[in-house]
Parts: sequence; structure tokens; C-alpha cells
Amino acid sequence: MFQDHSVQISSATIFALLDENLQRFFALTGLFGGRAFSPAAAAAVAQLSLKHTEDYLRKLYALSLCQLANAEAGQTRYRLHPLLSQYAEETAVAQGHLPQAHHRLINYFVDYGEKHQNNIRFLALESKHASTVLNLAREYNLSDAYHRCAAAFAPVLAEAHLSANESV
Repeated sequence: MFQDHSVQISSATIFALLDENLQRFFALTGLFGGRAFSPAAAAAVAQLSLKHTEDYLRKLYALSLCQLANAEAGQTRYRLHPLLSQYAEETAVAQGHLPQAHHRLINYFVDYGEKHQNNIRFLALESKHASTVLNLAREYNLSDAYHRCAAAFAPVLAEAHLSANESV
């Protein structure tokens, strides 16, 4: 508990030192829920070019606000510590970035799933985000996005569901 509070204070202090654009970007990375994400996904959610996004990610990394995740399928991936992710998402809510940012997240992963529908390895990289997208699409009553995401990610979602049931 004390450690959690200490991380929140440190995060708030560092966050206050960031310029407004970097604050917004950091807040939006909280939408990934502490899971690994690609610069392309962050660019889509933040409505930035890939070049600006990669620059912001390097700055956040230098400040220890994000960390490199395992590079898979030739992609550099980042993640936020769970407490930083929670702080970032709360900040995104407080700054009024939702639901627009949620819609961009949904659109990115639906498009990603359809683009990589025949590449199980790429779909597996984003399967946890696909589950989040399905929940958000249901929450916002976006039935078309829900069905498109479910269809695109069906092979990996079914495998994850079967694996989870085997351990029960």
C-alpha cells in the first residue's frame, strides 16, 4: 500500500513536469491497461504520426514512465507498469479524452485484426487488446465493430478460451 502511494506521488510529480502534449500522450497510453502495445497502436489512439509517437515513447522511456516489452514478430513494444497505467488512464478520464479515445482504440484493433486475419502470430500479439475492444464495443453499443473484431480475432480468442477452460 505504501509503495503504491509512493509510485502515485512520483508519477504525479513527473507528470506535472511533462509538456501538455506529452501529458496527453502519456494519459492515452493508459488505455492499453498495462499490456504491451505497439507504437502504431499508440499513434492511432493518440492521433499522432508514428514519428511523433516513437519520439514520445522514447521520452517516456527515458523518464521511466514506460518500459520496453518483449519485441515480438519484429515489433518494438512498450508497456506501462500497472500502477502507472492506472494513473495514466485516470488522467485520460479526468482530461476528458474518453469516449473518443476508446473509439480510436476500437477502430485500430478492428482494422488490425482484419488486416492480419490470416496471421495467427500477429493476432495472438493483440489478443488481450481484442478482448478489451470487444468489451468496449459492447459498452458503446457498436455491434458492427464487435462482430468484425470477433470474426477477425476468432482463432486466437477461441484458443485462449479453450486454454482458460482447461486450467479450471
